[in-house]
Amino acid sequence: MQTIEKDQELEKIHKQTDSLISKAQFFLLDSNEKLATAAQVLNWIAVTKKKIEERRKFFVQPLNEQVDKINALFKGYVRPLTDARAIMDEKIIVWNRKQEAERLAEEEKVRRQAEKLSKKTGVAVQEIIESAPVAEVPKTVGTLTVTKRWTHEILDPLVVPREYLMVDEVKIGRAVRDGVRAIPGVRIYEKEITSTR
Repeated sequence: MQTIEKDQELEKIHKQTDSLISKAQFFLLDSNEKLATAAQVLNWIAVTKKKIEERRKFFVQPLNEQVDKINALFKGYVRPLTDARAIMDEKIIVWNRKQEAERLAEEEKVRRQAEKLSKKTGVAVQEIIESAPVAEVPKTVGTLTVTKRWTHEILDPLVVPREYLMVDEVKIGRAVRDGVRAIPGVRIYEKEITSTR
């Protein structure tokens, strides 16, 4: 930071821009000559902003390159862990599904046996089932927890209800710049802006 704060080019720019806002506020635009002056000021601002951005990049680029290298290095360390985790997660899910299928089959077997016994003894089916419960598949083993969570995938975007859709502002902006002048639900209008060369 000290190197940046002592950068002579930035120091010079800072001295020039220090009182710029108050000058802009008190600038009286009342003639074409003053309009030409305003245009020159806007041009100077644009050039100065470009210089500042160049200096920022000068200082930041080596740091960004270093950050990119560090991130790539650490991604390399993490990748095998992430891949191994995905493999293990899949194996656990497959195992859990198998256990759940076996539990459901056992539950069905108990229900059928309870129905037969109920016909012989007259005891209610539910009472017989409750007296011989089927073991639940454990949801937690050690620090591992298997849970079910509702999720989604979009099968046909054309039939998704409107309340779940989002307006694409970038696409609309591009269309307006390309000459589209009427889009239902959108006000397209001209706005005056200043620009400098």
